[in-house]
Amino acid sequence: MVTAKNREKGKEKGHKSCSILNFFCIIAFALLALIPFSFLTYKRNILWKNGAKLWEDVVRKSPEKARGHNNLGNAYSRQDRFEDAIQHYMTALRVKPDYTLAHINIGNIYYKQGRLKDAAQKYTTALKLKSDDADTHINIGNVYYKQGRFEDAIQEYMAALKLKSNYSEAHINLGVIFLKKDMLDAALQEFQTALTLNPDDSDAHINLGVIYSKQGELDKALQEFQTALKINPDDSDVHTNLGNTYSEYGRLNEAIHEYMIALKLKSDSPETHYNLGNAYKVKGLKDEAMREFETALKLKPDFLPAQQAIELLNRESKILSAK
Repeated sequence: MVTAKNREKGKEKGHKSCSILNFFCIIAFALLALIPFSFLTYKRNILWKNGAKLWEDVVRKSPEKARGHNNLGNAYSRQDRFEDAIQHYMTALRVKPDYTLAHINIGNIYYKQGRLKDAAQKYTTALKLKSDDADTHINIGNVYYKQGRFEDAIQEYMAALKLKSNYSEAHINLGVIFLKKDMLDAALQEFQTALTLNPDDSDAHINLGVIYSKQGELDKALQEFQTALKINPDDSDVHTNLGNTYSEYGRLNEAIHEYMIALKLKSDSPETHYNLGNAYKVKGLKDEAMREFETALKLKPDFLPAQQAIELLNRESKILSAK
C-alpha cells in the first residue's frame, strides 16, 4: 500500500508590514536608539516570546484595530485555542467587514476542524474580495479534494497556477489527483515540474517514487524514496514507502525496520500497522501479524484490508488446530 502526499496550504495569515511591533523592526530600531528606547524594546521582546501576550497587549491598547484582532487570532490558533481565535477574527470582521485575511483564517480553522463546507464558504468569500490570491485557490482546492470532488479541485489548482505559474504546491496537488485517477503520465509530469521549481521538495520525490512503484520500476522508486529521506528524515511516509519497496523486493527485515521507524514518528497510521502486519505474516510471525492487523482495525474500524487479514489468519489457525 503506497502512500501519496498532497500539499496543503492553510497557515494563518497576518500583516507583513514593518512596524515597531514587528520583531525585526524592533531590533533595527533598538540599534539606532539603544539608550532612550532600551526599556521599551526590552518590554516588547519579553512580550514577543509569547505571541498571544503581545497581541493581547495591542488589542487592549487599540481595541478598534482589525489588524490586532486578526493577529491575536493567529496567536491563539497556533496554540490550538480555536474558539478564542475565531472570536477575534470575527471581531476583526466587525471592525472591517472586507478584511480578506480574517475570512481566510476562519476558513483555515474550519478546515482543521473538518468543517469543510464552512471552510469553503469562507475561502469563497475571501476570493470575492481578492480574486488574485493563489493561496486561497489552493485552499478551496484542498477542501474539494477532501470531499472527493476531484474535478473541482483540479480547476482550483489550475486557477492558482494561472496566477502563480511557479507554484510547486499546485503542481504537487494536481499530481496527487492524477495519481488517484491512475493518470500516471500526467501525475509524473506534475511532480517533475514541481522538482524543477524546488529540487529539494521531499513530497514530490515521494510521489515520484509512488508512481515508479506502481509501474514496477522498483529501483527508481527506491532512489526517489531515499532522496526524500535525505531531505526529510523525520517524514513517516518516506519510511512507510521505503518499507513497501523493500517488501516488494522481499527484503523483509529492512521493510520491518522502516515500518517501525515510521510508527515511532506516527503511531496512529492504520496503513503502516497493516503493512507491518503483512511483513510479519510473510515471515511466519503470525502473533505479531495479528497484533498489527488488530491495531490497524482499532485505529480505522472500517479498514477492510485489515478485517480480511484478521479473518484469514483466524481461518488458518482453525485449520491448523483441526489437523
